[in-house]
Amino acid sequence: MKNLFKQFITLLFFGSFFVISFNSCKKDKSEDPYKELKANITIEFKAVKGEENLILFNQYMHPLGYPYQLEMFMSYFHDIYLIDIDENKVLLSDVMLVKFNDAHMSDDNSGVKFNFEVPKGAYNSISFGIGVGEDKNFSDPAQYPQEHPLSIYHGTHWDWNTGYIFTKIEGRVNTDPGQSSSYNRALLYHTGLEDLYREVVLTFPVLKDFTADADNKIRLEFDMDKILENPDDMLDFATENSTHTLNNFELAERVVNNLVSSISVE
Repeated sequence: MKNLFKQFITLLFFGSFFVISFNSCKKDKSEDPYKELKANITIEFKAVKGEENLILFNQYMHPLGYPYQLEMFMSYFHDIYLIDIDENKVLLSDVMLVKFNDAHMSDDNSGVKFNFEVPKGAYNSISFGIGVGEDKNFSDPAQYPQEHPLSIYHGTHWDWNTGYIFTKIEGRVNTDPGQSSSYNRALLYHTGLEDLYREVVLTFPVLKDFTADADNKIRLEFDMDKILENPDDMLDFATENSTHTLNNFELAERVVNNLVSSISVE
């Protein structure tokens, strides 16, 4: 009886030890062993108008004397890469749709933000395409779930021959303010087609050392003054207020080129 009791105590001890050891191992396996080698970063897409935040549905004055307001700004970004000091590329996203309307309705807006996890280290630049790359531009939008950037839900797909609308800028303008205080024309700039896909590489003003415990940020600014009121290529809203690309390719190309020149990084 005594021996049986000892055997019971021994089994109980080793059983408890096994459970504790198993749980410890299980806990260790659930932890990311590479956590200290990674960094969380935030990319902020920010629309501005000169030195001020862009406010949609706010009235502005065009240099040619036209009161106007912007009501929509959205754009696709393709193959977004971070580039480190050794020229290694880290893919952040193969395609993103940035809807500036989500965060540009008041003066205290902070931009549209996306979070990513990257290997920690020193990075000196970021690259991306403006538009949808050829490999996805002619895909079927109906195949994607509603939340996907290329979903038909977003209303950014033209048709099978032309693919996606890369960038949308919309608003209203009064081109005859002497006769009426009301907006009398739509501003409608829809750009697309493979010929208007643009690749952009931006070097950071200061080397960014992303670490695991730091507040790592990248800010991309889009200056609407440089897109619509660029002194080197100003759009006259009285005659250049609309393009769907195919019906006015030259105007669409100017808008795209101005968009590229409007981007800066912090």
